[in-house]
Amino acid sequence: MQKIQLEILDSVCQSLRKGGIITYSTCTIVSQENFQVVEQFLAAHPNFEQVKLEHNRQDILKDGCILITPELYGSDGFFISQFKRIS
Repeated sequence: MQKIQLEILDSVCQSLRKGGIITYSTCTIVSQENFQVVEQFLAAHPNFEQVKLEHNRQDILKDGCILITPELYGSDGFFISQFKRIS
């Protein structure tokens, strides 16, 4: 799904104004669809930066993103990241 997700992000980011934010979220814990997508998107789009997410539950924060794994809370896995257009 990584290729499709990158294509979606590339399409969406074209219509965002300076200062606008994209929230990228998946219902998987697979690194190729999460952290690798973040890295590849930012490498291909120097006019965006990652918004470092914060949360009062430190156990779900990883590399500025939110990652909830099933063993933490007995739930499905989730990933959330944000990108801000800087130019």
